[in-house]
Amino acid sequence: GKGAGVIENFSLAIRPGEIVGLIGLVGSGRTEVARAMFGADPITAGEYFVAGEPVDKKLSVREAVRRGVALVPEDRRKQGLVLTQPTRFNVNLGTLNTISRFGIIDRRREIARTRDMIAHFGIVPGAIDGKVARYSGGNQQKVLLSKWAVAKPKLLILDEPSRGVDIGARRRIHDFIVDMAAQGVGVLLISSELEEVINLSHRSYLLSEGRIFAEEKSSMLT
Repeated sequence: GKGAGVIENFSLAIRPGEIVGLIGLVGSGRTEVARAMFGADPITAGEYFVAGEPVDKKLSVREAVRRGVALVPEDRRKQGLVLTQPTRFNVNLGTLNTISRFGIIDRRREIARTRDMIAHFGIVPGAIDGKVARYSGGNQQKVLLSKWAVAKPKLLILDEPSRGVDIGARRRIHDFIVDMAAQGVGVLLISSELEEVINLSHRSYLLSEGRIFAEEKSSMLT
């Protein structure tokens, strides 16, 4: 398909449990790919399938989430998190329907789930009502990953997930990617870091000027 007028001749298949890497520098069209697949930018041509079901070209973000598509955007502060809300709100944002009845949120389940995610990802500070806006980049990213770890999507798209985080957070992010694939999630890892993509992906592609070039199979995971 073609997203935001810059992606051409773009063909990609991601199977359940597979990590597919997309290596792209700034201006390669990498963020446009992520946004189009998440319904944030229009798809003007071609076909898009999730779990074998065709997706309408007028895909909205709400419909993408309903279909099981998740996006960890490059700009986590502007697009991924609600910085005016605490950790608890952000962790449960994608799955409120599973912890509420008749529009009333089950606070006990919300708090228990948040505590589980704080422990699982090692989020610091470990307060359920912590002010996410004041967290370090790495801990903000962990809160964002928690949202999708809880939701268990069918397709997880990560756009530069390790940018601006410390080495400990980076390791945890990589573990999360492998964990999600092990649970049967299809993962698209978009990064400008060749080593990150090669080390984590089963297959990887080079994206340049909106076009996909050579496919590389990783010898580390196959």
